Amino acid sequence: MLKWTVVFLCISLIIAYTGLKTGDFAYTSQDIVYSLTQPRSEVFVVIWKLRFVRILTAWLCGGILSLCGLVMQSLFRNGLADPYILGTSSGASLGVNLLVLGYIPVYFGALTYPVFAFAGAVSILLLALHLSKLRSEQYIQNVLLTGIALSSLCNAALAWLTYQSAHTEKLRMIIFWTLGSFEYSNEKYLVFLLFTLFVGGIWTFVHHKSLDISYLSVANAQGLGLSVKKFQYQMLLLTSFMVAIVVAIAGPIGFVGLMIPHFARGLVGASHKRLIPVTIILGGTYLMSADVLVRWLYPPVGMPVGIITALIGTPFFIYLQFKRQVFQL
Repeated sequence: MLKWTVVFLCISLIIAYTGLKTGDFAYTSQDIVYSLTQPRSEVFVVIWKLRFVRILTAWLCGGILSLCGLVMQSLFRNGLADPYILGTSSGASLGVNLLVLGYIPVYFGALTYPVFAFAGAVSILLLALHLSKLRSEQYIQNVLLTGIALSSLCNAALAWLTYQSAHTEKLRMIIFWTLGSFEYSNEKYLVFLLFTLFVGGIWTFVHHKSLDISYLSVANAQGLGLSVKKFQYQMLLLTSFMVAIVVAIAGPIGFVGLMIPHFARGLVGASHKRLIPVTIILGGTYLMSADVLVRWLYPPVGMPVGIITALIGTPFFIYLQFKRQVFQL
């Protein structure tokens, strides 16, 4: 685990350095170092206020989504599960877009988008938990199916609201954001992302043994002393919170949480004690690299990073469907 952690951290630093130099304005290594002594210069603003903030945002979002994907795959014992499988991202998207389109004239400063994204995500999760009844042994599967149905409902509502809007600039923002993008990265949001990854990482690492036991059947897990239903509630609420923060800031970026846990398992095995840190670092490195790539291909802001992750993730998803053992981890 330590070896791969160091390797991916080094790769992250190299990609981050490349990202600082990628854009319309070409800067040398001397410019990057010298700008640190000139905090009011234009070079400092471009490199550290814009590029570095975007790079760090992408890394943190990648780590959060990958961690959520790992948790979901463990809870559902299904290698095709991802952070958005319960429809929480659709609920978060609906909450954010109601704000963007002006249907909710409420303002909480920097907290506005995260608050309503979280409200939308948790509303969908709680509704899915309630509608699924949670009484049979297969209740976690019932939650999954209900979440998928509610996700479709939210997407339909969002499509209708978008269709009704005549504001061109707002529509452009919605479309760009819905595809997944870091164009609207802001240093104020880094605090939310850092807090989210720290809390989520610590909580899941503390409960790594419970996540290992989650691979087993409900009866076996209960026999080992795990309060299955309570633990699943806790983890579903935690992942909903984490997904909502990412969706509020960057939109629903697909396939990161699906792919990265599989690669991490291939490197360090199925033990969550080793999986959790490697998954976070690998996910952050991957999404940051994808964003640097789109900025290099389409400077200065690049195309939505969700397009790249979908182009890479779709073939991987098809591959998993043919690899039958992923349906039951």
